[in-house]
Amino acid sequence: MSTTPHAIPTGIVYLAGNVSMPGFYKIGYTSRNVDCRMVELSRSTSVPTAFYALTSVITSHPAIVERQVHEELFADRAGKEFFKLHDDRNAFRVFTETLCRCPAFYPLVEGAPVPAEMQQHSEPPKPHRRRPTPEEVRGYFDKMRALLNASNGGEL
Repeated sequence: MSTTPHAIPTGIVYLAGNVSMPGFYKIGYTSRNVDCRMVELSRSTSVPTAFYALTSVITSHPAIVERQVHEELFADRAGKEFFKLHDDRNAFRVFTETLCRCPAFYPLVEGAPVPAEMQQHSEPPKPHRRRPTPEEVRGYFDKMRALLNASNGGEL
């Protein structure tokens, strides 16, 4: 048994859509920039239009969080990492509600260390991420709702 500490994995869990696939949404994760990930997904010759990120969240243990979201949304699975979620507003609501129920979900904010309770068997925390305050989380989701309202011309 090794006593060497391991880094806490951090990354971004995202919800992506594509106008060529109305009602179908991809839930995935990346350790890189979400915009770069959307470009990678859009490069496929089988998709005529680009993917867009509907929302994304920085979290610890993104692979586990993604798996937990996939498991909870199993009934809506349309294959691999795609889910039938009707439209952007419904997809955003379902994704965020499901994400918040995931036991491994621990949102992080750029600019602060990983909290002490997440540091078991890990290297010193990265100094650029911290857990957001409830006000910051509400602000984040308010901003996402405003963006959805602006893009859809309706209310969420």
